[in-house]
Amino acid sequence: MVLIVESDFNLVLRLRESIERLGVQVHTVGDGLEALRWLRTARPQLILADQAAAWVDGFRICRLTKFHKKTQEIPVFILTAVKDEDHLRLARQVRADGY
Repeated sequence: MVLIVESDFNLVLRLRESIERLGVQVHTVGDGLEALRWLRTARPQLILADQAAAWVDGFRICRLTKFHKKTQEIPVFILTAVKDEDHLRLARQVRADGY
């Protein structure tokens, strides 16, 4: 199961189609707060989190996931169109597996 945290409907559709073609289930949420609520009871194999997700951004989702004992092993990739050294540094600080 892959969790996609993204509000852009078109991007969600493209990601979902690509991942499901591989035979992997996908769960999507539109904002970071919804993602954190969902993670209370579910354990995806991968999280794709929008850097600019509403309420709780992708960096915070990653930080909370990586620093919680029950979820720290879940790979988290930050989705963004921004190429910025500060964002890349922040992604490393929160232990993102990809940016």
